[in-house]
Amino acid sequence: MSIKTKIAAGLLVGAAALTGTAAIGAGEASAKVAPGRYTWVESGIFGTVQRAPATVRGNAVYMRGARMPIASTRAGGVIDYSGARYVLNKRGAGYSGSAYLGPFRTGDVKLLPRR
Repeated sequence: MSIKTKIAAGLLVGAAALTGTAAIGAGEASAKVAPGRYTWVESGIFGTVQRAPATVRGNAVYMRGARMPIASTRAGGVIDYSGARYVLNKRGAGYSGSAYLGPFRTGDVKLLPRR
């Protein structure tokens, strides 16, 4: 192996280590929330359950006149809206996860597909 090849290989490995990616096939898996019509179901810590029609278009959920941006994750997506955080993970045909207000878990949330 020539000195130029060794230097190039070392730079490539070093760059991959610094960026946290592999040298080849560095694409990140994304489980973007699928567009469509859903029912948003949120259950609170005191047993309250709220249901509302919701639509996912692009990277946002539209519900009750609000647009809530979705940040895609490997498992589904995260919504940060008005101080609340909703973590959604793909489960069967829909999504389910937890709702948080600041550091406190406040309940469960589901996005169930509508027909």
